Amino acid sequence: MASKSQVLVLFLSLLTLSSFINPSQGGKMALSWGQNTASIEGTLAEACDSDLYDIVALAYLHVSGSTRSLNFDDHCPNGNCEALASQIQHCQSKGKQVLLSVEIDKFDAPDYLAKYLYNNFLSGQDGPLGAVTLDGINIANIDYNSEPWVDLVEAISSYSIQEKKIYISASPRCDITTFDNAIATGHVDYLWVLYYGQYESCEYLGNGDFTGLINSWWKWTSKKDVADSSLFLGLVASNDTAAASYGYITPEDLNSKILPIVKESSKYGGVMLWNRYYDKLTSYSSKIDYATASQRFNSLLAKSA
Repeated sequence: MASKSQVLVLFLSLLTLSSFINPSQGGKMALSWGQNTASIEGTLAEACDSDLYDIVALAYLHVSGSTRSLNFDDHCPNGNCEALASQIQHCQSKGKQVLLSVEIDKFDAPDYLAKYLYNNFLSGQDGPLGAVTLDGINIANIDYNSEPWVDLVEAISSYSIQEKKIYISASPRCDITTFDNAIATGHVDYLWVLYYGQYESCEYLGNGDFTGLINSWWKWTSKKDVADSSLFLGLVASNDTAAASYGYITPEDLNSKILPIVKESSKYGGVMLWNRYYDKLTSYSSKIDYATASQRFNSLLAKSA
């Protein structure tokens, strides 16, 4: 247990650092879960009990027009995803936000899709995951298509007035601008900007040059329409090409060369990782210093009390 004098010394050090960081911002860890077998990825409850993550996105609900299907590998015994209800509620009881990642190929009726999402996953009524009230929706893997994102975001947000706040996150690729008008609505709470996947100049390409990533980050944070959003670095937790073709950054490089810079922005919200399976293999989340100075100080105070 740290002494009061030790806490004071650390406080003064962190105070100096935090003067460059907005203490009201982020430092959260978000995670995708559900795309590997239970025997190797572990249960949702296990992921939440690790206390490594603040936000867990269940991946995925696939939407293509009027066709919708859940895909959580073998986490739904005999195709029954209602078995996840108790685990979702367990995570929420621990203060974790649980969102549903929705991967959309195309959709024609934003109001109808928003109503479906609310009735089946956000309202507490019986649905494919049982009688759950998820904390929000993550619009996943946004690429170059120009779907009616504005209408969908506004339609989902309209249900927040019913009983509770519905959080909306989005996962645009780092070079995407097709979602900008939806961001401008002010209803997107989290932007998980993806810096992994296909070959893009805004990703780290393994050559020791992080310029493209840093420049991209500042472009995102300087957009006037992101004032109401917290921006997360979307990273891959393994250098296995099965996880992502490009974009892996070692925890050491992330801690020393990237996070000190990106955390200077008041828009900084934390880190989002793909995914629980790879994080279990590599312990990536426990190796990175994603928290802000104020959060580290508060954590130390709690431990010293």
